[in-house]
Parts: sequence; structure tokens; C-alpha cells
Amino acid sequence: FSHGQGPGCEWFCSLPHLFETFSATDKDLGVNGSVLFRISNVWPSQSSSVFSLNDTTGQLVLSQTQDYDLPGAAHRFNLTISAEDEGTPQANTLIDITLTLTDVNDNLP
Repeated sequence: FSHGQGPGCEWFCSLPHLFETFSATDKDLGVNGSVLFRISNVWPSQSSSVFSLNDTTGQLVLSQTQDYDLPGAAHRFNLTISAEDEGTPQANTLIDITLTLTDVNDNLP
């Protein structure tokens, strides 16, 4: 189970914006060796719709615009990504990631 360094988002991100691509391999043959990805946990929990994960490609995308300056806006997101095979019994592995939203000067003085 691995991931690369995503491109980040400096000023404005067109949506959906690719943050990261996860990959995993399974030595089983056929369908038993297929790996599916999912977001198994998100914190803060009200942020569950902020990101989406393609279950076959492992691409994690930002699916909602975020504004650092909004009152109560989350500045840090903790996600748990699961890679699961389709064997019987099903095997999985987890990786925890943290995404931090940083402020940019998008308001004139």
C-alpha cells in the first residue's frame, strides 16, 4: 500500500482536484487479486463529502471548495484509506493521512 506526493493546491483549485493517488498490490490471481480503495474514516466527520476516492484507481480528489477564512472551517483533515482485496476471506490494510489547509491572502487589505 503506497501513495505518492500529490500536487497540492496553492491558490484556487478547479474541482474535482486530484490530491493523491494510492496504489496497492495483491498476489492472488483473478478477482481475488483485485484491490478496491475506500475512505473508511474522516475527521472532522462533517467533512465526509469534502473528498472522494475512486475505488479502482485510488485517486483521492477534493470535491468541494474550501475557504480557510470561514468561521468554523476545518483546517486539518484526517482520513483513513482502506485497500481491500476481493478474496474470501477478504484482506485489507489501512493508511492514515492528514491534509492541512493553509491560508492564502485572497482578500484585499
